[in-house]
Amino acid sequence: MTFAASWHERRVNFAAHPVGWPLALLARRLSPVLNVPGFGLVVSDAEVARENAMGASLLGWVSGCVVIWSSLFAIGNFLYASGDPSRVGAAWMLTGVCVVSGVVLLQVTRKLWAESEG
Repeated sequence: MTFAASWHERRVNFAAHPVGWPLALLARRLSPVLNVPGFGLVVSDAEVARENAMGASLLGWVSGCVVIWSSLFAIGNFLYASGDPSRVGAAWMLTGVCVVSGVVLLQVTRKLWAESEG
């Protein structure tokens, strides 16, 4: 980016956000991640933000796979429990795993969507 383009970008950002732009510059100089009371975390380093999102995304991906597979095997064990009653315990255990991983998936999804909106 040339000096003129960079200067123009700074002028436009300052004109659009006369309070927020200087505060964002200050936050960037203080720390890549800054906890602002009443506002939350302000992340000014793109790599740090990407790393945080990648960890949550991986957790969401794993919990989503667990939800799908545990529900599939739980349904199968419930269906075959009529011929083999010993499968009922495994079916309820898999149902519990499905519920717990579903709650984790919902929490991760809410967190990621809230971060992407704000």
